[in-house]
Amino acid sequence: MGLYDSRRSLSLSGFTEAGSTMGRRLLALGVVFTVVRIATILAYRDTLYYYGMIASQFAIAEAAYRGHFFAQDTVLASAAMDLATREERFVAIEEWTQLKRSGRYTTFLAQDLPGFGYLIAATSRWFGDRLTTRYAMAAQVSVELASLLIFVCCVAAAYGQRTAVLAGLVYALAYPFVWPIASLPMRDIFALGTFAFFIGGCFLFFRARGPWALAGPGILVTIGSLLLWVRPSGYYYGAGLALLVVLAGGKSVRLRTAFVAVLLLVPWLTFGYPYRLFNVRHYGVADTDFLGRVLWAHMGIIADNPYGLVLRDDAFLPWIRQHYGRDVEYGSPEMNRLLGDYARKVIREDPRYFLRTLLKRASEIAKTPLDVIPPFPLVAFGSSGLSVSEYARAHPASLVYKLTNRLVLTTFFYGGLVLTVWLARTRRARWYELALLISPLAFTLAVQVLIAFEPRYMATGCWVLVLPWACGLEECHTRRAGRRAT
Repeated sequence: MGLYDSRRSLSLSGFTEAGSTMGRRLLALGVVFTVVRIATILAYRDTLYYYGMIASQFAIAEAAYRGHFFAQDTVLASAAMDLATREERFVAIEEWTQLKRSGRYTTFLAQDLPGFGYLIAATSRWFGDRLTTRYAMAAQVSVELASLLIFVCCVAAAYGQRTAVLAGLVYALAYPFVWPIASLPMRDIFALGTFAFFIGGCFLFFRARGPWALAGPGILVTIGSLLLWVRPSGYYYGAGLALLVVLAGGKSVRLRTAFVAVLLLVPWLTFGYPYRLFNVRHYGVADTDFLGRVLWAHMGIIADNPYGLVLRDDAFLPWIRQHYGRDVEYGSPEMNRLLGDYARKVIREDPRYFLRTLLKRASEIAKTPLDVIPPFPLVAFGSSGLSVSEYARAHPASLVYKLTNRLVLTTFFYGGLVLTVWLARTRRARWYELALLISPLAFTLAVQVLIAFEPRYMATGCWVLVLPWACGLEECHTRRAGRRAT
């Protein structure tokens, strides 16, 4: 039996096996999630925000709030990042009125998207009288909660309500601490929405009947595609799911073909094609070649390579000036193109070097698949200049945190992989559902190995490991109950 088993078909009213019971459980899960998320928001509110792009997003929000669209004050963005670095804390946008600004609004960098900044500006206008991230943060948490509940409903359809609720509890109680960066205004969290809404669309497609067989899934896919304007990293995820739909049975070839078209065309019509027009209007080119820039930087993961590639953003302009003898603007399509052309030239002429970078990235993922920022100042061992024993004596809190953090993250990731294999072997009748539910992890791993590895990006796919953890915990409970009964 698979997703298309008509005997397990779900009603659209509840999208659950037992609507009223599951509805109460989802409500309770939502309460638990909200309480924990509020606690982590309070705990991490002053954490140094290391992701520099947030300054650009806030600058886009500030410009839009003042009526300057598709623009930002770069002096203001730089001042915010300088203050955050100097004081080692997150600088809320409410403080930006005190920062230096130029008053000139210019087109923002080609590597940016306006979705998150516009969300901040729009919610500030709708719900308040000043520029704030408070309401956008509420929308962010709501998207995360909706993503979790949709995923839980899909798990309930495949593995039952108990497993589904347990998976939701594992996320709500544990994952915010695996990925606490979601407790700050953050674009990456919206990638969960793209994954969850696409998965929900697939489950609904295989279980819905009548006119909802395409309409309902189409709505979910459309919502997931709109979220790409905030975080576009899942743009090709629908194509991967389309391959799984092609392999499925149960539905007619005509219906499956129609849904494959939905998975491919809706993201393109909602984001891909408008994004090309957006680039042409504001940068004069259809493609800003952000991928080329990323390739150049992350191919510098091999230290002392013969190509001058460096794993640092501040190396872009000096390298272009030295190699091409040209001065270009940071983040411009021209900068991205020059870096990308050189990176692709290296790949063509020395594929073995590119393979070395892939293997290096894979080893980095294996060593540190996930990482978090603590809600307090942490002394890094590598930059301390101390031996292990000296570090332990001088900074015991940092040592305990690092060891605990590494143990928890390593156990969550590798334990989840082991349990996924166990789940595939022991519940083979559900292999197709498992493939769909775990697909965000496979997609994220592929992207991270091929392009660039960032622990925070890994977190956008690793969250689905709450499913095998839930199944493993339920199996342990069932065996213990069986032993007690005998």
